Amino acid sequence: MLNLLKSEFLKIRKDRVALVGLIVIVSFVVINLLITLALRNTFEGMGLNIYGRGLFASTFSINDVGIIVPIFVALLISREFSNGTIRNKIICGHKRLHVYFSMFISSFLFGLLLMVLASLINLVLGSIFFGFSDVAFSASELGSLLGIFATGVTVYSVFITFAIFIAMIVKSSGLSVVFALVFPFVALMIGAIGNVSTNQLVIDIFNIVPGQILQSLLNLEAKVLLIGIFSTLGWVLLMLIFGNILFHKNDLK
Repeated sequence: MLNLLKSEFLKIRKDRVALVGLIVIVSFVVINLLITLALRNTFEGMGLNIYGRGLFASTFSINDVGIIVPIFVALLISREFSNGTIRNKIICGHKRLHVYFSMFISSFLFGLLLMVLASLINLVLGSIFFGFSDVAFSASELGSLLGIFATGVTVYSVFITFAIFIAMIVKSSGLSVVFALVFPFVALMIGAIGNVSTNQLVIDIFNIVPGQILQSLLNLEAKVLLIGIFSTLGWVLLMLIFGNILFHKNDLK
């Protein structure tokens, strides 16, 4: 298992898809920042004040760079099937459980690395270009940043896990990319149903949908934060278990 994991990390380091993904993510964030800087006066004229803190939070919005990350994760996994790499590992005597978890861990961490990198670029360059916030940096602001980061990362953990889950099932790069792209939007739309309800129980139920927590990312309450983190961890565990079961039943010919 450990040797498989090491080989997966080494392969990602040399994989063209991983390199392209890294370049695309960094380029997207930097270009978006430069466009925002160029249009700063326009935004301010509309009453929209841009700060590094807000740009940091926007990293985890599904209409920002975050939507790209699951796509490259899905491509990493699906190419393993098309290249016959997974089949060769099984033929060489590696257990399917070890193959599955080594691929999951390496691809999952790669996806999280892209998200962390994008958020840090937004925070650092955004603060340099626009200032950190309209209030002085304090312990409470630091706590707010950590809350946004923890929530955003846990929610995107679900999106990344789903990309791995679906790529393991369909084994097709095209279908994997489509599902990885659509899933966050579907999750957001389902979660938004809770916004039109006045029943607290209904609201709490729909708050466990991964996309819902992203809508209140800038104004988190402790209850919403806890529901979001624990529910997303539950989704990750559920897809991890079912993904492993289905992978064991997959025909790798």
